[in-house]
Amino acid sequence: MVTLNGRDRCIVIVLLVFVVAVLATIFSSLVPIFWHEKLYIDGLTIIDSTPSLEPFGSSFNAAAVFLRPWIAIASAFGGQISNYGSHYDIGLLITNGVFGVTVLVVFSWFALRYKPTFTLNNLMAVGAVMVLLAPFYFCVTKELISLLGSVLPLAMWSRRSDKGGLGIALYVVSMTFLGTYFRAYYLLYAVVLCVNLVAMRRLSLAVIVYGSALVAVFVLFRHLPWDLLTKGRAEYLEGVSASRIEYDLPDDGFVGFVGNRLLAFLTMLFPVNLALRSPAYVPFILMQIWISVRMIGLLKARAAGVIGFANHAVLAFTMVQAIFEPDYGSYFRHRVGLLLLMLLMLCRFSKIPQRPAIQLPAVPPRRSLMPGRMANGSMHSAQA
Repeated sequence: MVTLNGRDRCIVIVLLVFVVAVLATIFSSLVPIFWHEKLYIDGLTIIDSTPSLEPFGSSFNAAAVFLRPWIAIASAFGGQISNYGSHYDIGLLITNGVFGVTVLVVFSWFALRYKPTFTLNNLMAVGAVMVLLAPFYFCVTKELISLLGSVLPLAMWSRRSDKGGLGIALYVVSMTFLGTYFRAYYLLYAVVLCVNLVAMRRLSLAVIVYGSALVAVFVLFRHLPWDLLTKGRAEYLEGVSASRIEYDLPDDGFVGFVGNRLLAFLTMLFPVNLALRSPAYVPFILMQIWISVRMIGLLKARAAGVIGFANHAVLAFTMVQAIFEPDYGSYFRHRVGLLLLMLLMLCRFSKIPQRPAIQLPAVPPRRSLMPGRMANGSMHSAQA
């Protein structure tokens, strides 16, 4: 590990951000040459959608409201809009660049604020997260919205480590808002995150909550929101997603329903079977295994502070994703919204905000009722 201080550390961080920006831009520009007909379907749908913000309405209409400024900027600079993703040209790169640069600006702020150390582990982590996932954020994407939802809570946490509870509250509120107007399952994500965080102190509460949820699913199985549960496996994804997780158990009964979601959760954590579909997935598989191993390690260590929060947020998102959208491609794409949280999990930082240790009041020594007996219980003679 190279030890740097003050100005030198800032210079190294700026150089790191610059190198990441160059590599991410190059990689995201090369990928569409070989594979782009499926990469921009959601982006074109957002552009063609009517901007409207309605509770539990269309996520594409809501995304069109949030992303309107970026689309307008891309259009002003000659970006590819009405025929977005139809062919590879400079217009496509301009539109993608507007969104990609926004994410890189957020990453720059994060790096300068949280100050990652200059180690091989951090270089690999930043490369895996920021470069490998670059094609998923150098495009018109909904995930930019959820990424921006994490900025304010992390900004507050970085300024005042004793305000971590407020940072968590802000994040939960932002995810609840997105669940109401953007993706409904973000509401469950907010709930699961809260339960997991509480479980750090009271495991029994998590057992009660998740046990009650299983009982509710068993009792109300025929009345579950099947439209929402099957939306992530809709027929329109046939031929578009080559990375869908196939269910091995009958999904029309309680045991099969729960078993399929548990298996989907485990395979999302360790997607080794994805290598059989295409060797192109191997880098993503290795990245996910690294994240999962790190997640388990942090859970065992009962990590607290902003690191513990980030770890539980990624875990909660994976749990919810396994229920509502069991698809590897969607899972990796949605990870763009968790970029900063994954970096908090994987990287080491020179100054990381942590929850201050609880200082217990000193316990005064007990006064003995027997003369000559000290507070520690040992006997001493008067002649000693």
